[in-house]
Amino acid sequence: MKKKLKLRITVFATCILLMFLMVTSALATIYQSTAQVSIGYAAKAVGSKQSLSTDQLRGIVVSYSTSTGSDPLYGAMCTRGDIWIHTRDSANVSPGCSVYLLWDNPNRLTGTFWAEATATGGNHNGYCTAYQDR
Repeated sequence: MKKKLKLRITVFATCILLMFLMVTSALATIYQSTAQVSIGYAAKAVGSKQSLSTDQLRGIVVSYSTSTGSDPLYGAMCTRGDIWIHTRDSANVSPGCSVYLLWDNPNRLTGTFWAEATATGGNHNGYCTAYQDR
């Protein structure tokens, strides 16, 4: 009788722990900055500034297949701490291509982050996104 009760309590406690883990992981929030360019727009597009936590910063640079010309689309993830602005990862992509970006944030820096995208010849439909999920 005691063994069955002990087993039931163990199973119940395990279920409660699993439910707690599912709820906390479901509460994760994504902080995102996106810079978007379109054909005819040759200037640098800058996404909104977001709060930088000590987690990894991830991103993607995408140029849609509707892009024309041979100039690449440049996308970058940028950060600012107390003083300095840094480009943490960047890539050039051709029309119809995409590249993932990653910065591990090894020193656990905080501050702000944002995405930038530049279509040199103004011949891209695309974007650069930087994000953190916390």
